This record gives sequence, C-alpha cells and structure tokens, in this order.
Amino acid sequence: MASPPQETSYRQPEQVLIPFDPALRRKRHLPSCIFCGQTQGTETFKGKPICLTCLHRILNLFPC
Repeated sequence: MASPPQETSYRQPEQVLIPFDPALRRKRHLPSCIFCGQTQGTETFKGKPICLTCLHRILNLFPC
C-alpha cells in the first residue's frame, strides 16, 4: 500500500539580503567608431575613435 503524499511546508523569508557593490553600478564606457558604431577593435585617429575596418576603407579612398 502506498503512503499518502506528504505536505511540504514553505516559509516566507523574513528578509532578503542583496550584496551591493558600487563598482558594479559603474558602467565602463567603451569608445565606439564614429562611422559604424562598433566598439571592438577601435583605434584613435586624429582624436576620434574609428574601428580598423572603417580606417582601412578611409585610407583606401584617400591614398597618401
């Protein structure tokens, strides 16, 4: 004969502690390419962030 299912009692938590680290709130600013907006692989060219793809395209348009 099978035993009857047991009731499980759940308690409400009295308080929930969430650790707060101010360093996690700060968002790190990543420079983005002024032409396409890409944030990876950017270099500063004449004071402006430009990704390498756009930089190569510009240099191919205007050879020195």
